[in-house]
Amino acid sequence: MFDFPDNPTTEQYSELGSQHRGGVDYAPLSNLVNGLYQYMFILTETVYRVPAAEQKRYFNQALHGSMIWILDKLIQQMRSYTLSDGRAVAPTFENIDLGARDQAFANLKLLAEATQPTPYYDDSYAVNSANNGPYGDALTKELIPYLEEKFRITAKPEARARRRHTEDQSKGRISTYEQTLAEINERDERDVSREDSPLTIAGDAVVIDTSELDLTEVFEQMLGKINERRASAAKNLT
Repeated sequence: MFDFPDNPTTEQYSELGSQHRGGVDYAPLSNLVNGLYQYMFILTETVYRVPAAEQKRYFNQALHGSMIWILDKLIQQMRSYTLSDGRAVAPTFENIDLGARDQAFANLKLLAEATQPTPYYDDSYAVNSANNGPYGDALTKELIPYLEEKFRITAKPEARARRRHTEDQSKGRISTYEQTLAEINERDERDVSREDSPLTIAGDAVVIDTSELDLTEVFEQMLGKINERRASAAKNLT
């Protein structure tokens, strides 16, 4: 069960982030999810625009194998974040204009890039959060075996501290880089040593270091690894 806001809007996420110290503006993330839904609609229409012999492949690879999987994982992660009023972040299902068909993907990438300066795609910003739910960073031994694809998104403490300190400065919060780095190191140590759901990295997980990557590059690396694994699995079946 998740405590979501009633009829949330992207504008409300932005207001909550700006009104509370330490609040995060989830508006860019909300826009990205809404854009992904819109792009999924475009791909659905595309399935019916290609030759009949190609429709199954387009559906399996573009919709089922990519868009639906991406949206599912993104929304699972999205609802693990907590708003400053204590409620979970939820999709708003608002219409978003991606422009003409031939410009839709480029505009979707812009939405992804707009999330890069914000902290939520790197879970280490949640310095004061236990984050031990099933979709947080503390994947328990009970949950890990049931994940189809396993990724560990991480970054060097210095990179995470730099991002968070930059975000604090942009919102007028008083903090220092040294203090922020100390908090992140303390939280990392707490995560790996706690008795209740300690931070666990699956043995077969793909670790992606985001220290020098933006959100789009992280997404492309994850999708590339997924495609590699699926291609290898398909080859082994032949």
